[in-house]
Amino acid sequence: MTNNSASVEIYVRLLGEGTECSRPTQGISLGHGLFRLLPTTDYDREDEQWEFAPGSLVRVKEVRNENGSYLLAVPAEL
Repeated sequence: MTNNSASVEIYVRLLGEGTECSRPTQGISLGHGLFRLLPTTDYDREDEQWEFAPGSLVRVKEVRNENGSYLLAVPAEL
């Protein structure tokens, strides 16, 4: 079982929304800058198309905007 203390909030881009947007979810740190995305409690692949599906292995990059900063999922290959 995974220790939830190792989870962090990660934003995932939503595709096909007509405007750029993302949604927060949790990711489990696997070390070496890699994270495994977890589904939100209300995840519905028919309703939202995530750039990286739950269970995907990703890296994160810090994004800053007028509201502060957040971690955004990016491809693990980077």
